[in-house]
Amino acid sequence: MFIEMWLFYAILAGICIGIFSFTTKIVSENNYDKDLSLFYLMGFSVCFAVLSFVLFSKVLFSFDSFFIALIPGMLYPLNLKLRMTSLKFISSSTYFINYRIFSSTILFISGIYFFSEIVSIFQWIGMLLGFYIFYLLLEKKSNTENKKDFRTGVLYMLYGVVLIVFVNSAIKYIAVSGFDIYSFLVNYMIISLITSFLFSPKKIIKSHNLKNINTRFILFSINQAFFFIGSIIFVVLGFELGNLGAVYKIMSYSLFIPIILSIIFYKEKVTLRKSFAFVLTIISIYLFSI
Repeated sequence: MFIEMWLFYAILAGICIGIFSFTTKIVSENNYDKDLSLFYLMGFSVCFAVLSFVLFSKVLFSFDSFFIALIPGMLYPLNLKLRMTSLKFISSSTYFINYRIFSSTILFISGIYFFSEIVSIFQWIGMLLGFYIFYLLLEKKSNTENKKDFRTGVLYMLYGVVLIVFVNSAIKYIAVSGFDIYSFLVNYMIISLITSFLFSPKKIIKSHNLKNINTRFILFSINQAFFFIGSIIFVVLGFELGNLGAVYKIMSYSLFIPIILSIIFYKEKVTLRKSFAFVLTIISIYLFSI
């Protein structure tokens, strides 16, 4: 084939992840209620997951992957909540680039120790380059924000990195263990829906009456869920055929989508230092894919 399938799936996953990531920026900037946003996202994601199972699965529904789905199902909604908070205090470029660099590096090392994946010298160089990029992109969202808020944003970002490592490791295990992707997806989304509900059950219950329905917010949540489910399906397909570090690093190109869209729609500044960091990020990601 003209392009290897693992790379094709990783690129599609990256596109879906990038668009979905920008929707979390929208939630943060528009001051949408984070708990309600997560609940609606996961609710519509369950619908898309069931539809995907009906359309694409070739086996009967199985609960075999339920306990493995507990890890991403409980941790990823928390990861998204941390992201929405972090983006209130640091810029999209600072968040998404460093989030990808740190998580890629940890997954890169995890792939070596837990999945016996072979790593090249270029990938080691790419990992080390990532730490310099982190230094270049340490900046506050605006000059009016204090150091405490900035530290809070960075801290929440690092918490998110830890969570996404566990989530992607669980998904990698699913991918290489022969479980049905679509059964896993349904289990994953149901657990995520329950988790997002438990964040704020009283608020969610009170908000659900016909007078409070916001059609625009519902449509926004449906679009979010579509790209969210698409990203998970393509991530699993990529992990089935490629190694953990390489697939995740290729998907990391997705970070440029929310950054560019944030520059266009939210007028985030592009400095010389930030531009240099962008170029180094491309080099770093390329080294991981060699």
